[in-house]
Amino acid sequence: MKKFKLILLFTLMFTILSSTCSNATDKYSKIYPDCKTKKGKYTISYTKKKGLNLYIKGNSKPVVSIPYSPEILDYVLNDEKIYYSYNKKIMQFDISTKKKISIKEFKNNPNICAVRDEYIYVTVYPFDENHEGAYETDFYKINMKNKETKLLAKNASSIVLAENNIFYRPTTTDVSGQPLYSIDYNGKNLKKISDDVIHYQVINKKLYFVTESIQDFIQTVYVSNVDGTDKKQLAGNIDGYVYNITPTDIYYSVIGNDTKNYKLNLSTKKIEIVKQINTNVYELNY
Repeated sequence: MKKFKLILLFTLMFTILSSTCSNATDKYSKIYPDCKTKKGKYTISYTKKKGLNLYIKGNSKPVVSIPYSPEILDYVLNDEKIYYSYNKKIMQFDISTKKKISIKEFKNNPNICAVRDEYIYVTVYPFDENHEGAYETDFYKINMKNKETKLLAKNASSIVLAENNIFYRPTTTDVSGQPLYSIDYNGKNLKKISDDVIHYQVINKKLYFVTESIQDFIQTVYVSNVDGTDKKQLAGNIDGYVYNITPTDIYYSVIGNDTKNYKLNLSTKKIEIVKQINTNVYELNY
């Protein structure tokens, strides 16, 4: 039964990740062919036929056009610049000047997590071919001005940046819960927030996270300060998979032959079926 649920969950997660392509609030979007991402006045369209194209609202011609390549893995649109991974490199494209530069080249393809100030944050598979954890990614901070690269954490994925700290889980190849850790922006002050965490988000300087029982797969939703203190349970006994949280609602799926998506109102505790997966505040983090 567990194996059956995991297979179905992988299908669900792919659907969720794909749906974020049209999310107007995402600061980060994983690229899938034939999808669009909107942010402010910009729309990015990515297709196998035309490649990666950036449009400004009101203009039918793209201001940026990058040919399609399977080597383009992901991108970030930030402060009039596009950052994207391409052929083991992190590239920067200035929208106003049309200049393109290579920020950093790795021995393996990097995944961009976020851009903040003069730093870009990425995860990448270790350079050592004899590394024991074949699927474990390491987490780096790169200064885009002087190209200085600093390792923040080994075996880290699902990166979420908060104001003064960064959250991550160990890399996993399945959907089981993993410990949730916090570090500062220098990779110091490591702290374990909780065990068996499935999903987490930072909203309005609060940490929302979901744990799952390894015995019966029942999920529980908590909120705490970003340092893990003042932990409070928001909802328990969720026999499904929580994929999104807002300050007012929890969205989860009950997986089976007829998968259904639900919204739980945190104030009224009312549960209703939602036809479409809500990803208004859902952000991809790697």
